[in-house]
Amino acid sequence: MNIALRRAYESAVDESIPQSMLDLLDKLN
Repeated sequence: MNIALRRAYESAVDESIPQSMLDLLDKLN
């Protein structure tokens, strides 16, 4: 995943998605 795109995505979902879900997405990507 592109770093800038990833940061924008993470900032957009940071308040609504648990860290565990982000960890799962990291594994899929």
